[in-house]
Amino acid sequence: MRRARGPWCALVALGVGLAGFGVAGAPSAAAAGRSAFYLDLGASVAMGEQPTALHPRGAPTADGFAEDLVALEAQRGEMLGLVRLGCPGETTSGMIRGDGHCYEPPASQLGTAVSFLAAHRDAPGLVTLDIGFNDVNPCLRRGALDQPCLDAAIAVLRVQLQTIVRSLRAAGGPRVHLVGVGAYDPYLADWRRGPLGASFAAASERAFARVNLTMSAVYASFGVPMVQVASAMDRRDQASAGASLAVDASQTCSLTWMCAPAPFGPNLHPNDHGYSVIAEAIAAVLPPGGL
Repeated sequence: MRRARGPWCALVALGVGLAGFGVAGAPSAAAAGRSAFYLDLGASVAMGEQPTALHPRGAPTADGFAEDLVALEAQRGEMLGLVRLGCPGETTSGMIRGDGHCYEPPASQLGTAVSFLAAHRDAPGLVTLDIGFNDVNPCLRRGALDQPCLDAAIAVLRVQLQTIVRSLRAAGGPRVHLVGVGAYDPYLADWRRGPLGASFAAASERAFARVNLTMSAVYASFGVPMVQVASAMDRRDQASAGASLAVDASQTCSLTWMCAPAPFGPNLHPNDHGYSVIAEAIAAVLPPGGL
């Protein structure tokens, strides 16, 4: 069973004037080869959340896509110093204003990230932003899609994500690369629950297609690439673009905890394999010559 991390707010207490980037268990940026900071922002997936022996309902771990990406880039000679500022359960509103969970207002994840970037404007760096899932997730509950709720949530997501990306782009220096991380659909696994589950899986697939289209448009308006995580996870082994829901459900079961037996499942988060898939997808959009 994977290791749960300590309190995920610990990095906030360190402040943003971090002279080095070798925190959160990452290789030191002073190591041989190219070096850059890696600012990992977002919600629970950004924090590598998974069920653990001590926390079967889920906790941040040291086995998320950020750690996997650090390892992948190290193989290319790029030493990334990991700085994790994410917060489980974070929404775009909470990221902007703070929600009293990981950041006590007026402090916020966005404000802390902006301060960090401003303090390191001359340094090369990578920022991944995995946010938006929790904005729409309340609209997909108990096997039903609340369409008016989804419409309203997507409208808010569009505006709030623009604020977040604009702020990060303005604070980051010319050598900072920002990458958006799209949302995957864990509810595809419901296809296995009979006709009602299959109907919900189809509705959730359409819903997350809208969510990803909205986020992709926002990122593109700022010249920021967005990793299509849904494509990487839902149809990883499918050559045809017309993959069936049955194949998508199988992939969702193999890459997340949705089909795991109790007490660890069903759980929305990726497993070790799923996080490695996300890391590979992020690595694929990074500059081939390094940051």
